[in-house]
Amino acid sequence: MLEAISKQFITEKLEKFKVIRQSQHGFVKGKSCFTNLLDFLEGVPCAVDKGEPVDLLLLDFQKSSNVGTFRIDYEKNCFSKDGSCFRYISGSIHYFRVPHIYWKDRLQKMYMAGLNAIQVYVPWNYHETTPGVYDFSNSKDVEYFLSLAQEMGLFVILRPGPYICAEWELGGLPAWLLHNSTISLRSSDPGRKAQLETTTLRGTRAA
Repeated sequence: MLEAISKQFITEKLEKFKVIRQSQHGFVKGKSCFTNLLDFLEGVPCAVDKGEPVDLLLLDFQKSSNVGTFRIDYEKNCFSKDGSCFRYISGSIHYFRVPHIYWKDRLQKMYMAGLNAIQVYVPWNYHETTPGVYDFSNSKDVEYFLSLAQEMGLFVILRPGPYICAEWELGGLPAWLLHNSTISLRSSDPGRKAQLETTTLRGTRAA
């Protein structure tokens, strides 16, 4: 299981950031570096099980993709960004209550007020008013909203719910859930969780 997860993670990173191209060739003649890497990962668990030594493979994705680091530094009792202590100052903004033509203006004002981060709810019932039908257009284009925040230099604390409260109808839960009498809202009810998992998967693909 561990090797499968590792291989999937590395493969996704390689494809996303184009660190290694299929046209490049390396360890074994006739095979790309990418293919060689996957072969290497296949052999590691077997070698470990047999007690044989294995080469240490280190891929520094941070340098390759220019992606910074963000973690909790328990020793210094602070957030750590790119190796330095970091303090975020955030404010909430509800994109679903602001016409999309004003999004950039509102984000600029938040940045000028001294914020370096925003907190954003994503109401389920705003994007899936009918089961299986998703809307991410115009004032519902959350991807565009997040890209504006990135452009502004603001970090985003995304809070997708499913229940968000926010003084929003049913706290963001779709009213059509009420048509199913076997589902208990705001609980660990298996039926509700199954519907949520289906929606999350389909919604991610739709976005």
